[in-house]
Amino acid sequence: MWFRTEPAELSRASAHEFINAVDIDAPAERVFPLLTGERFEEWLTDLRGMRWTSAAPHGVGSTREVHLKMLSVKERVLAWDEGKRFGFVIEAITIPIIRWMTEDMQLEPRGEKACTFRYVVRYEPVRWVRPLTPLIQPVFAKMFRQAAENVARIAR
Repeated sequence: MWFRTEPAELSRASAHEFINAVDIDAPAERVFPLLTGERFEEWLTDLRGMRWTSAAPHGVGSTREVHLKMLSVKERVLAWDEGKRFGFVIEAITIPIIRWMTEDMQLEPRGEKACTFRYVVRYEPVRWVRPLTPLIQPVFAKMFRQAAENVARIAR
């Protein structure tokens, strides 16, 4: 069963966020395909499956379903700037734990052969989850930090 979330933009602020930045010894153009789905299962270790639900070519407005160990989400792409930025909003989730959530992935060149990957996740938990936030937050913080580090490792 799917539960709809509130609409959100990548610029929406929240007290609940994860910000990770890692330097990658690879050009942004080589890293970008990893963010949009290529080798997705290698860097997001909780991933069980992903499929685009909109026709190619993919870009802003495209949709996909992502299935993780514990839950599944429906995403809509909000930013697709080849080699620079990929971001999306979660539009539905199988366990109603968030009011809204966005993920914003940016690549900043560091010369011709390297870049910095900045991975920002913002969300607002639903009311019943708020008391559990101190327990849940470290689990998700580790997952998103590890994902960013995995992208760096795979891209090299």
